[in-house]
Parts: sequence; C-alpha cells; structure tokens
Amino acid sequence: MIKLLLYLVVLVVIFIVIFKIVRQLLKTLIFFAVIITIIALVCGYFVAKDVNDLRKNLYSQQSLFLLLDDNTIITGFEAQDFEPAAILSEESISDIQQLYDENDLNEILGTRYKLFIFKQQDFSFNESIPEEFSTLVTEGGLLLVLKEYKNDNLKVFPETAFFRLIKIFYISAQRAKRLIEK
Repeated sequence: MIKLLLYLVVLVVIFIVIFKIVRQLLKTLIFFAVIITIIALVCGYFVAKDVNDLRKNLYSQQSLFLLLDDNTIITGFEAQDFEPAAILSEESISDIQQLYDENDLNEILGTRYKLFIFKQQDFSFNESIPEEFSTLVTEGGLLLVLKEYKNDNLKVFPETAFFRLIKIFYISAQRAKRLIEK
C-alpha cells in the first residue's frame, strides 16, 4: 500500500514537472512567434512601400545606368522609362569615375531616382559600346535589371528593401517584375 502511494506521489510530481516545462516552452515559443510576426509585418510594410515607390517613380523619373569594367566606368546614359535620354560624354564619365573611386554614390546619383551600375563581364559588345549598352538596357528593361541584380552583376543605389528581398529570398526576376508592374 505504501509502495503504491509512493508511486502515485512520484507520478504526480513527474507530471507537475513535465507540465511546468511544457508550459514554459509554450510561453517561449509563443513569445518568439509574436516577435517574428512583428518583424515580418514591419519588413513587409517596408517592402510594400518600396514596391509602390518603384511603381510610381521608376518609369517617371530619370535614372542613371553605368557600365563598369574592373572598377572603370566605360559608358553610361540617363534614361526615363528605360528610354535613353542622353549618353554620357567623356567628360561626364571622367567626373563620375572620380566620384566612383571616392565611393561617393550619393553625389553620382544627384537628383536622379536610381543608379544602376552593371558589370561588363557578362556582356559582349562589338564596336559602339555606348549605343549597344543603351540598346541592351532599353530592350531588356526592368526584367534585365532584376535578373542582373539577382545574379550579382548589377549594383543598385540606393538599395532599398525590395532589392534586398530579391537577394535574400532568391525571388525570381519574373515574379519581382510582376510585383512592380501590377
């Protein structure tokens, strides 16, 4: 009888200890789930805000497109709605190169909406690099930008939440383009 009572007491104590451990684990899991949800909502807000900003401004404001080969700017052009407005002169390229060497991307950006710096390594051009580069970007448009960015062949400045999301979660360029162009 005493043995049975002792087993019963031990069983109750084990049950209480397990219950307290499980309860504490559940509290901890719920706490972390709430924190992760809050972080996801905040990040989602910034990405949604950035996508709306891209929809509004990418096609309506001037952007600067540069072609880089081993840290040397080869050519560039300004464009609005992926339509080249003006290919940069040698003097402008020289000035931008100096700023690029100083890593002063804000000064290069100026009043433009975005700065896109392509690495030449994945492109082959024949004779007229400035015209071929502007044609490539014009014909490729947003899809080219997103693909090259995802493949780490393009630097975007300022790099906003949407672009970081593409890199972090490996979102396909097609899907990212659909988000912007909705």
